Parts: sequence; C-alpha cells; structure tokens
Amino acid sequence: MRESLFASRGQASLETLVVLSALFAFLLAFIPVVNQARELVEFAKTVSQAQVLANRLSSDLKQAQLLGDGNAREWVFVLSSGEIIVSFSNSSLLLVSSYANHSKKIEFALGFPVSASGETRLTPGSFTVRVWNDFGRVKVKILKR
Repeated sequence: MRESLFASRGQASLETLVVLSALFAFLLAFIPVVNQARELVEFAKTVSQAQVLANRLSSDLKQAQLLGDGNAREWVFVLSSGEIIVSFSNSSLLLVSSYANHSKKIEFALGFPVSASGETRLTPGSFTVRVWNDFGRVKVKILKR
C-alpha cells in the first residue's frame, strides 16, 4: 500500500513537470511575436512624435516668416523613443523618424527658405526648439537640453 502511494506521488510530480515544460515551450514560441509587437508600438510612438514636431515646427516657421523681423518662438520638445532626423531642403521641412529597422519620412512644403545648419539628429531626451526671423531670414535651432 505504501509503495503504491509513493509511486503515485512520483508519477504525479513527473506529469506536472511534463505539463509545465510543455507550457514553457509553448510560451517560448511567442517571444519573437511579442518582441515584434513591442517594436511596432515603439515605432508608431516615434512616428507620432515626429508628426507633432513637424506640425509645430512648420507652423512656427510660417508664423516667423509672416510676422517679420524680430519675431521668435521657443518651446521644448521631448522625444521618448526612437530617432528623428530634421533637415531642410528646397524650401521644405524633412523629418525621418526611425526605430529599430523601421523608418518613415515626413515632408512639409514651406514655400520659403530656412536658414539651418545641416541636419539635426534627435535621440531620446529633451530639446529646445527656437525659431526666429532675423532681418527677413527665417532661422531655426534645435538644442539638446
């Protein structure tokens, strides 16, 4: 009687281990799917932040152009994930947002040239964005805080 009691406990423990190992193997198969979903969420968040930056920056640039000499705007932009590259070309504002191996380009036509030095690469952190009109030339500067 005692031997069968110990044998059934041992068998129950072995069955529990088999079920648990099957469960962990099943969950292990979903790790790449979960990582890919997390990566896509972070990319979507970066694109959303780039869109907000593009809207605000283009609006401020147009206001500085319209309101003339001495007009200035300054505000803080916070990037929580990913990377955004800001550049100006042929009277256009160009932003490229990226996270991992995903990227998206955003372009706004301004209709006037903007004085800025090269491209600005934004990585997670806080930035001071300054836009001003200096004797008819619209200028922009983005500095890490």
